[in-house]
Amino acid sequence: MKNALMPVNRPGLSQKPYTPEKPKGAKAMTVAIGLSCNEGRDLVIASDRQFTVEGFSKDYAKKLVSNGPSIVYGFAGDPGLYIEARQKIKGFLDTVKPEDSSVDVIRQTVEGVVTQMGVRSNDPNYRPLYLFIGVNEIFDRPSLIVFNGQGVYVSEDGFEVIGCGDTSVINFLRKHLYSPRLSREQGIGLAAYLIKKATLHVDKTGGTVDVEWADGVGFQTVSSEIVEDAINRIEEQEEYLSILMIQKPFQL
Repeated sequence: MKNALMPVNRPGLSQKPYTPEKPKGAKAMTVAIGLSCNEGRDLVIASDRQFTVEGFSKDYAKKLVSNGPSIVYGFAGDPGLYIEARQKIKGFLDTVKPEDSSVDVIRQTVEGVVTQMGVRSNDPNYRPLYLFIGVNEIFDRPSLIVFNGQGVYVSEDGFEVIGCGDTSVINFLRKHLYSPRLSREQGIGLAAYLIKKATLHVDKTGGTVDVEWADGVGFQTVSSEIVEDAINRIEEQEEYLSILMIQKPFQL
């Protein structure tokens, strides 16, 4: 089937320079997924829309925010902290000359902002904040900068989850369905499908699924019609995929 997902056997994950354990403590609020596909040439970022303030109320709004074609911000955790962090990161980057900007400069900026804000899991008065910063450099492969509540790093794993990355449903489906060899269409479909699954099974997630992708030219928003169609295509295969995952892993 064209663009169909097949279970994959992943012998092991590549090592990234920074590999901290996910911080424990406050419950995850909201979820975002970032994955590379097309052998690393494309980057897909997906998120739900539920904003949850612990002990108060919930609301729905788009959480993937672009800063021109080169940067997309996403988050999980405390909405107020996210807005503050995004404004501070953007404010500094706006002062950097285009020729001086790079993935490492942006990573260092994020590092400085989260340190100044005191939002690491071992900081006093900790409140949960997790960040994605998708960076598209012209004529180069897009990169994903991650703040997982402890440290800031450029993803080399190919697949990142913030907010509820320790839930069994996400990890199980990731293990069986993700491969960096997925096409862009398959990557968009898988990211959207996993967010949809999270909204059904994980507390404090919900709302519309949003997806952005980049291929070295610039970030683009995936239309709601394409997202919905991609989710439906995988949901139609669920029974078939379940049988294959139980019987024997397959390669794409």
